[in-house]
Amino acid sequence: MIKEFFSDTWENIKERVRNPFTEKNTTPFAGSFLIALIFYNWKLIFSLFNFDGTETRLTKLEIISNYLKAESWFYRFGNPILIAFASIVAFYILNNVSLGITTFFNRWFKATVLAIFDKSKIVTREELGRSMDSLNRLRHLHEDLKNTFAQSQATIEDLKSDIFQKDKTISEVNEKAFLNLKERDKMEVEKFNLENEYQKLKNKSESFRVLYAYYGYKDQINDVTEHVQKTLTKDRQLQVFNESFGDHDPAPFRIKSLEIIYEIKSQVFKISALEGSNIVFFEDSLRATDTEKSLAKTKLMRDRNKLSSFFGPNWKLFYTKENLQNSESMNIDIEGNYYTDSVHTFLIDKIKITDSHIEFRKMTLSGAIHSVESLEIKQLGKLYIGRDTNNYVLEYRNNSV
Repeated sequence: MIKEFFSDTWENIKERVRNPFTEKNTTPFAGSFLIALIFYNWKLIFSLFNFDGTETRLTKLEIISNYLKAESWFYRFGNPILIAFASIVAFYILNNVSLGITTFFNRWFKATVLAIFDKSKIVTREELGRSMDSLNRLRHLHEDLKNTFAQSQATIEDLKSDIFQKDKTISEVNEKAFLNLKERDKMEVEKFNLENEYQKLKNKSESFRVLYAYYGYKDQINDVTEHVQKTLTKDRQLQVFNESFGDHDPAPFRIKSLEIIYEIKSQVFKISALEGSNIVFFEDSLRATDTEKSLAKTKLMRDRNKLSSFFGPNWKLFYTKENLQNSESMNIDIEGNYYTDSVHTFLIDKIKITDSHIEFRKMTLSGAIHSVESLEIKQLGKLYIGRDTNNYVLEYRNNSV
């Protein structure tokens, strides 16, 4: 890590040397050079403002001339230039050293402190072990169910064979008319019992059960196992909406999904459905069908993915209002998260993209509408300009180009 830090530092210094007149370099050098020039020639500046009252104009000129002749112009300007460059390089190195120390503390020291004082923000080995134990229990349960199903199938086949033999026997006895009526009734009762037992085993093997169901976005989820079991058993279908689960939204303004792990005919399956979809029984299995709302969610996901390809990690926004300009780094990821200066600030929706224009709406993380931006594509992947509904003039630039 230390080797990479010094390597990055050296590469950045070489980049500054190769491009000394970029925007981020000219201002620091000009200021540093001016300060170094003043300090190096402080005697001359001091003399200009502190001549004795007895000095005449000629003697003042002579003092200034003697001072300027005491050292060549090459050294008088060259030394401040060297001092200015040295101060900039020293500041940049120390700044990167402090960044390295901060990174070390954030990655290692902070993690150690959290492990001691706030374990809720980390996953402990015990929690991981409990999760693995739960997974192993589900696997053992699945194996037991498969074995039970195999045994049931064998029993069913035996019962079928018995029924066939009884039917054959009854037919033979009826054809020969030698069977006593009481014996015949007894055999019919036995057949009925065998068929009843067969039907019970068949119904048991075809039973439906939801093992686990959760609804939400990433780690913001609700356990809805009981509700899904009850609804699908009764109605044979389920609408994937917030209202279907008690009108509680586990992740507001996010595109959520429903994950179901279920058992049917002693086999375990998993199904995932996007918010707005319908879950229905279809030929002894669960299927997710699209609706107008789920298709809209799917389109928004595609639009967010496409919009993220227009704004990478090296973009900068310049926004102007009433002749006051500000700027900030920004990028948009594939889930519609809008970051400014590496801080998650907005969510993006209502996206419209054509060959020459981009339009999208910024929502705050609390769900309020911040603004709607309308941009013209001047150079794809390089420059977009436009305005927003807050009357800001906007200019997006790709700094990596």
